[in-house]
Amino acid sequence: MASLRDSVRREVQSLTGGHATPETVEALRERVLDVCKPGGIGDPAGKDSRGPKEAFQVRNTGRLWCFEAWDFLFKQRWLLPARNLLRELWDLHAERQRSSKRRVYRAPLSHFLTQTTYELGNGAEAFRWSLLTQADEILGKDRKGGRYAKRWLYARFGLSDVERKALDAMAKKCLREAKTNGWDSPSGFTEEVLRRFVQNDENGRAVFQRVSGTEEFHLTRPYLGVLLDHMNNAPDNQSKGERLEDVAFYLFSLLPGCVPRRNLHDLAGASEYDLVVGNMSPTSSLIGDVFGRDFLIECKNWHKTVGAEQVGYFLFRMGLTHCRFGVILCRNGITAGSNGDAYAEALVRRAFHEHGSACVAVSLSDLQALASGQITEVTSLLIQRLNDFRFGKQR
Repeated sequence: MASLRDSVRREVQSLTGGHATPETVEALRERVLDVCKPGGIGDPAGKDSRGPKEAFQVRNTGRLWCFEAWDFLFKQRWLLPARNLLRELWDLHAERQRSSKRRVYRAPLSHFLTQTTYELGNGAEAFRWSLLTQADEILGKDRKGGRYAKRWLYARFGLSDVERKALDAMAKKCLREAKTNGWDSPSGFTEEVLRRFVQNDENGRAVFQRVSGTEEFHLTRPYLGVLLDHMNNAPDNQSKGERLEDVAFYLFSLLPGCVPRRNLHDLAGASEYDLVVGNMSPTSSLIGDVFGRDFLIECKNWHKTVGAEQVGYFLFRMGLTHCRFGVILCRNGITAGSNGDAYAEALVRRAFHEHGSACVAVSLSDLQALASGQITEVTSLLIQRLNDFRFGKQR
């Protein structure tokens, strides 16, 4: 171990000369990504035909390279390049788990991201990365109940013992499912643990109400791809709809200060809301200014476009709840045309003109663009759709 670590350190020193410049940092980045690529000397899902000891050596080489690269950038105070490289590696490792169908250990990366984002002054993002670290340790059957994150969660972020145990219990449940369904299923990913923790546990919602930052949290594109595959492979229409709600819950939980709630019924039992997204930020923010304190999400996993009747009812429920913004997640958009109220698009425009409420449609192609990186953030997608609706598209 010591000789391998010394070897990696010497190569980092050789690449950088001990100084961070745009050129040396880029050379270091390219080297780390090459080490950790599929089939690389540090492939995080690497296997070796010579035996488990050699396979461990491959994976450990990748971990040492990730640590030494981060350590160099962190000590040089190149914090933004360090964060960007770690995010890139986080997604690369997630994609390796998806493609190899083998468990890939990501807790060290999220722990480094915790420290880096905390140093950058983004406590909310650091808190989220620390929660992901704890969840990944439990997914990996850590016998100590989490090595990296426990001190940060207790001392820095004030997580109670009850809240941590609830998070651990959700991770253990996902672990049992992953052993049955495979590591390429949603339950094999740390992001799924956190999504379910927030969705299904009162402790989880209480924790997320304290995670209130100003920047959108990192979108793990391979995990979103797994959710979309899981949705498309659902056995029936009801399951497809429920899995689209899983996608929506994950995406809208990335918005800063936002905590989604799922399948809410009004007190009279007359209406059901797929998702209600509440902005819990105690201060003014872009999300609150543009979308309001609360907004509604409707999920329609239909092969046909969503028509005026369904959209009109959604607009009516927006009015009942005094929400000025709503999103319809649908496979193929809503019906378009200008012939009175016969088309959903005309109803949306009329509601905006008469009441000031805005409803936008997000299609399957938009979700695929998020998963592929063609669209970078959920916030930018929503604002773009809203601006297209209000002002039109640029020629």
